[in-house]
Amino acid sequence: MNVWAVCCLFNFAPSHYRNSNYKIFRENLKKHDIKLLTVEFDPSGNYQLTQKDAEKLIQLTDGDVLWQKERLLNIGIDNLPSDTDIVLILDTDIIFSREDIVEKIKLSLNRYKIVQCFNRCMQLNPLLTQYNQEIDFFKLDNSKKYLFH
Repeated sequence: MNVWAVCCLFNFAPSHYRNSNYKIFRENLKKHDIKLLTVEFDPSGNYQLTQKDAEKLIQLTDGDVLWQKERLLNIGIDNLPSDTDIVLILDTDIIFSREDIVEKIKLSLNRYKIVQCFNRCMQLNPLLTQYNQEIDFFKLDNSKKYLFH
């Protein structure tokens, strides 16, 4: 099964958290054997990503700032390989904690044309890397040490 995620990255602020979140997001998808197509937009061409940050990376400088997310996702979808079986459209701050998420999505797609890939959300503390905390995302619980308050 050829499973791809499509996401976009644009960091106008610029915030180092976006890039840090992206790296965690990317590593989590690798654990699930999900290939990643990222469309990065920066009007000045100061890109944060390199070719190693996704199986397929498209970098753009043209276009208005308004409606970029939808535009970039559409460009990514249009550039998926023709043998793609499942497409996940994701924000770059999503982390799947279920080890069997791909299998669960496959089963759901046998029944429905479109599925939502999550049913709950946890806000993680953005300062975890400053505390040098390693998180096993497959074993998250509601412990306060992970949550952002």
